[in-house]
Amino acid sequence: MTPFVLIMVLSAALLHASWNAIVKASGDRTSVLGLISLGHVIFGVVLAFNVPLPAPESWPFLAASTLIHFGYYYLLHRSYGLGDLSEVYPIARGISPILITLGALVFAGENLPLQSWIAIFLVSIGILMLSSNAWKGRVPPVFLVTALTT
Repeated sequence: MTPFVLIMVLSAALLHASWNAIVKASGDRTSVLGLISLGHVIFGVVLAFNVPLPAPESWPFLAASTLIHFGYYYLLHRSYGLGDLSEVYPIARGISPILITLGALVFAGENLPLQSWIAIFLVSIGILMLSSNAWKGRVPPVFLVTALTT
């Protein structure tokens, strides 16, 4: 990995964690999520005027991605209403590598060696363990469901 790519990945992680913290700390999470989404719209409009339209074959995937993101924002909003950032964030981020890997296996036919599967599960379990209260039964079950599906 080049230093530029590493810096971009770490910057994206920092931005992602930062806006999640801002949403959680906000008194009006709905408005903050709306403003974050508005930033995406502005960026999208700029792109729309500067790049060609995507191929029509990609439109169903764009629509599906949009719907998935609406669900993500709803569940994130709901999760932060039910639990603390220190519990929600590790659960939502910890389950993601497993789900993405399973999705790549099912939908893209990606086959990983056993060593990679073990590594992915260990990383995910390590992140999930940061939400220790959630796994000790100290949070309502609905919190776990929303955090996991986020």
